[in-house]
Amino acid sequence: MKLIFYFFLPFFLFSNFEENILKNMSLDEKIGILFMVPISTLREDHHKNDIIHLIKNYKISNFIICSADALSLNQTLAKLNKISTLPMFIAADAEWGTAMRIKNEKIFPKNYILKNFENKDLFYIAEEIAINLKNLNIHLNLAPVVDIGKKNDYIYERSFGDNKNIVFEKALNFVNAHKKQNVFTCLKHYPGIGETNIDPHFNLPISHKTYEEILENDLFVYKKLIENNIKFIMSSHILLKNIDDLPATLSKKTIDILRNELFFKGIIITDALNMQALKNNFPFEKIILLAHLAGNDILLFADHRDDCLDDILKYRIPNAFNILKNAYLNNEININYLNEKVLKILKIKYSLNK
Repeated sequence: MKLIFYFFLPFFLFSNFEENILKNMSLDEKIGILFMVPISTLREDHHKNDIIHLIKNYKISNFIICSADALSLNQTLAKLNKISTLPMFIAADAEWGTAMRIKNEKIFPKNYILKNFENKDLFYIAEEIAINLKNLNIHLNLAPVVDIGKKNDYIYERSFGDNKNIVFEKALNFVNAHKKQNVFTCLKHYPGIGETNIDPHFNLPISHKTYEEILENDLFVYKKLIENNIKFIMSSHILLKNIDDLPATLSKKTIDILRNELFFKGIIITDALNMQALKNNFPFEKIILLAHLAGNDILLFADHRDDCLDDILKYRIPNAFNILKNAYLNNEININYLNEKVLKILKIKYSLNK
């Protein structure tokens, strides 16, 4: 089957370095590169052994830092890099600095305070955050939050407010400061979870806004930032009743708006697929298949609680891996769909050393 597939691939597909890497990847390696897995470098050895098991047996190479300190992070990443056959790609939530996830790091103001800063001052703070990330060998800041948030919204303190022009302006400065330091940023939470009091960590947020309302406000910010060459966007679990009956993360209709109407060509990362918004409403296999088929490129799992981390590493990642692998082995999904996603991720990974 593999030989037949390679025979029918277009000749130009393997015309550069990353495409040649893709040509020689096994199905396991291609499936593994789709996942981003939580890691806590402060935990005992059995946690690190679980991570090593995932790298060796499930070809995982993308990680989100859930808790760490600088020393243990440096030591752990150095060890894991020697084991991984692909360049590791490391992300962290650092909306208000690396202190969100890493001990003894500097704390910066949250967005609801930053929105009142002059742009040059916000840029300076964002650049300091980026420098800290770079010094810790973290490649991607899962920020900024670009939700249009009002005072009573659960996202309010993490947002730049309810004025779409200010949200765009402040987010652009945040992004550009990171670009200056060669640190990636990720806009979140597409298509927007402002104007809701429901936290998707616990329940499914539902919006009755019309497409026109979303386009005029939430998507205005995304469109303007995409025009500034954004590489990553995170999809959220909000259910837009006037667009689809599925949460955005699982909704091809919603992701297609991002691809076909906002012309985003970069990488879409799901919000954590183990959140209660999804777990309480959909079977696990459906979550994995729908999230993949909706158009997301990277499937994220994250948690800070020890028992939940163990569940993700020991059960959810292996199960999710096998769900996708079986779908491809059974020809339920076209292999070209997988190759397109893998190639995008490879180009990001290998850009780290350029």
